[in-house]
Amino acid sequence: VSETSQGVLQLYGRYRRYSLASTSGAGVSLVGIVAAVAMGYGLVGVLVGFVLGALATGSILALSALVEVRHRLGKRWWTARLDVLKARWRSVLVFVSSTNISATLSMIAKDGDVLWLGLFRSPSEAGLCRLAYSLAGLVFLPLGSLVQSIYPELARQAARAQWDEFRRLVRRGTGVAAAYIVPAAVVVAGL
Repeated sequence: VSETSQGVLQLYGRYRRYSLASTSGAGVSLVGIVAAVAMGYGLVGVLVGFVLGALATGSILALSALVEVRHRLGKRWWTARLDVLKARWRSVLVFVSSTNISATLSMIAKDGDVLWLGLFRSPSEAGLCRLAYSLAGLVFLPLGSLVQSIYPELARQAARAQWDEFRRLVRRGTGVAAAYIVPAAVVVAGL
């Protein structure tokens, strides 16, 4: 649901909504995890915090995408007939297959280190390594939204050779990233 909603919002240029949804979800995760640890719920509380954050992000993205699709395509967009795709079933199947294969390979590349660690060490050590990696990544999660939001506009500016606007956007994005990274790095270094 999240990936489809993200695609819809990007298609219609609603990058701010996407960023707000992702940042809100990361905030819910962070608050949930900190609260769980502070109240002594341990690993189960941390997992609940992650799940709550994912649910918040997915729900906000889905709702935003539904509102956008309804606005763009009308109230009865969901009643469109699927038999119009019969002539293109092969290209739809190729797209779905390649997308799933790509996502699987990406997951293996991203999570491969934990799999290798689990092969040579105990499952609890591999799990703790993954948890530490996820917690560290959670701190910088909002920056991923910034990159996904700013990249299409940077590409447009570069394609149009509008370098002044391109540089302005890079400076602005760098400033936003620095305003988040510097305090986050100070907090993480203090732990």
